Amino acid sequence: MSTYLGRLTKEAGLIPKGSRGSRHLHSFRTVREYGNAALMTEEFTDLLPVLQDAFPDYWQELVVLTFTRVTGYTPLSRVADAWEKLDNILDIKPDCDPRTLSRVLTAVGGDRTAQQMVFQHLSSRAQHLVYDLSFVFSCSDTVNLAEFGYNADDIWLPQVNIALFSATDTGLPVMIRGLPGSVLDVATLVRSLAEIDAPDATLVLDRGFVSEANENLLRESGLQFVLPQRRNSTRYETRIHLTDHFFYHKRLIHAGKREVDGVTLYLYEDVDLVAEEEKTLYRLLEEGVIDRETLNKRLKRAGRILIVSSLAAEPREVYDLYKSRSLVEEHNACVQEFNPGG
Repeated sequence: MSTYLGRLTKEAGLIPKGSRGSRHLHSFRTVREYGNAALMTEEFTDLLPVLQDAFPDYWQELVVLTFTRVTGYTPLSRVADAWEKLDNILDIKPDCDPRTLSRVLTAVGGDRTAQQMVFQHLSSRAQHLVYDLSFVFSCSDTVNLAEFGYNADDIWLPQVNIALFSATDTGLPVMIRGLPGSVLDVATLVRSLAEIDAPDATLVLDRGFVSEANENLLRESGLQFVLPQRRNSTRYETRIHLTDHFFYHKRLIHAGKREVDGVTLYLYEDVDLVAEEEKTLYRLLEEGVIDRETLNKRLKRAGRILIVSSLAAEPREVYDLYKSRSLVEEHNACVQEFNPGG
């Protein structure tokens, strides 16, 4: 059974049962979330001075936007409410008006010099960078970078390409840059890398950058790179003995390497993947999708991964770098989730 204690008012607080009012105001405390705020404050310890130097007029608003949006999309109109729920451990007084926050985002997005200060701080401890090029669609007339270009979904809409670097050392994105939707080549990578402080970093790319021109540009730039090859690459015909082995997430991997024309070819054979692909290929044969000649050709490369790299390292190290691509793909998924163009 519930017991009636009284009633609550803004002015007097709790008015006990049987009392017509109270001359003394009862003090009460607003309950706020401390755990999330404390965690974010701890993570921001190193970055906060950098934000204050780079964006002296907007750093408090940037902190608020980060704290309120880290767990999911929060519209500008709801930032003030979300911020009020968090404990103000930093003791800051940001302007959470949606119009102010909109002006802040516009100003910050156009200040490349200040952005580079933040990027250089994030990349200062990075030794291995994973690079990926994604896109978001936008039909807005105010987005100058939105242009028609190629995308994997073959959707003919104006798009903005998003270049993203992530550091496998820290697990953090270290640079994000918007590019015209019609631009898609490795030259954007070299120009983007020039904006961050990581001259000795190793770049881990995906198969979308595979081409003779791109590989030559990477060599000429002097960048260390790890570049997986497509399954139809003629480099698979190079004889490489699988003399090494290791386990990756309980999967047995046979490995070997060979130096060819100034680069090192790393060949891997995933035993579990071989069995899976063989089953798929024989099923396609029985269904008449492929013929016997195609089957025999594909069986030679079943479960195999070929990587070209400028590094001379152990096969296990290069394989781990290749698998680290999932980090930047997760970060890019977040970028696409918050696509403002719609």
